[in-house]
Amino acid sequence: MVAAMIVVFAITAIAGIILAALHFGNKNLPLSIAVFHGVFAVTGLIILITKVVNQAKMGVLSFSLVLFILAAIGGLTLFFGFYLPKKKLPTTIIGLHALFAVVGFVLVIVYVLPH
Repeated sequence: MVAAMIVVFAITAIAGIILAALHFGNKNLPLSIAVFHGVFAVTGLIILITKVVNQAKMGVLSFSLVLFILAAIGGLTLFFGFYLPKKKLPTTIIGLHALFAVVGFVLVIVYVLPH
């Protein structure tokens, strides 16, 4: 299950990098990539929630979950608050969204390394 989560989050990250590159290159962001990014993010989050719920103790995955939830809030804000209404996406929210997701992903990798 952890391997699937890593693959799903890696695919999500690739889509996120593409979206960020398009945004910072002042290009239009395709709805298909944005939705793909969101669907994979939710899938990874569900796998992570399942893993955390089945753990006996709080640990690095629990902290990762908190960060991914914060990233999800940022992503939902970007998508529904700015992208769909065709408003300029705020760089600060994009940066925080990416930061929380990247650190959350690194923590998942840290969890896997000793196992």
